[in-house]
Amino acid sequence: DASCSVKGHISPVNAIALCGEMVATGGGDGVILWDQSGEVRWEGEEGKMEWVWALAFSPNCKHLAVGDAHGCVSVLGVGNGATIRVIQPVQASRIYTVCYSPDGLRLAFGGSGGEVKVWDTGTWEELRVLPGHTTAAVRAVAF
Repeated sequence: DASCSVKGHISPVNAIALCGEMVATGGGDGVILWDQSGEVRWEGEEGKMEWVWALAFSPNCKHLAVGDAHGCVSVLGVGNGATIRVIQPVQASRIYTVCYSPDGLRLAFGGSGGEVKVWDTGTWEELRVLPGHTTAAVRAVAF
C-alpha cells in the first residue's frame, strides 16, 4: 500500500494535481507544491491565492495552472511558484476545472459561469469561448 499523509493546509483541500514526483494541492488557504516524500517545495503567497478549486500541471511539469473562487486562472512556475500569468475574470465565476492540451499549447478552463474558455499558452490570447452550459456549472474539461 503506497499511501501518504501530509499536513500543511489549514482549510479543506479542493484540488490535487500530480506530475512526475510532484503533488500540488489547493484549497481555501492557497496552493502547496510537495515532493513525493511529503516535503513542501513551496507554498503560494498568503493572501494572493485563496479558495483554489482547480489545478493542472503543464505536460512538461514546468507550469501549474490554478483556478480560484474569484474567476481567475493563474499560471505559476513550478520551480519557485512565481506567477507567470493571471487570466482575469470577465464575469464573476468560480473556476472549477483547468486542463492543458497534451502538447501544452492550449489551456482550457470552466466554472460556475457555464462557459469553457480556451487560451493559447504562447501568446496568452483567448482562442475560443464555448457557451452552452446555461443551467449548470462546468465541472470538468479535457482535451
